[in-house]
Amino acid sequence: MERQRMKDGIDMVLDVREMINVPSFKSLIDGEVYGNIRPDGSIKADVVVTAIGINDDQDQDGAGNIRIYVPKIKQNGVMVTDQTRLWELGKAIVDLMDDKFKNTFRVWIDSRPKLNKDSDGSYHLHMGYQYHSIRENSSI
Repeated sequence: MERQRMKDGIDMVLDVREMINVPSFKSLIDGEVYGNIRPDGSIKADVVVTAIGINDDQDQDGAGNIRIYVPKIKQNGVMVTDQTRLWELGKAIVDLMDDKFKNTFRVWIDSRPKLNKDSDGSYHLHMGYQYHSIRENSSI
């Protein structure tokens, strides 16, 4: 029997990104679902999945963040954050990944989506997630 390797932050981001990057969600955005970095200057509706870290214990636990971006809209002659769309996309992501089990991991949302202000003055919706790697017990 081949030993399963320990997962790292890259694996965690790939697993979570794969859960979100599905046709039902992709049809809601005009941008992409990125791992770790959103391209500079993007003005599309994008999602970024990041990893804070994952331990290297036999039972691996990790944590990460999801950030949702949408283009601004004009409201009463002023450009503002499209909060309605942010919340709709946030709900769609929660539905896709909260308390879900896959063959090699479990993932759940551990912080309610909240609106955060970026250093450039724009806003994104932020939510944290927890990750648990499911590995076969190879010590038996």
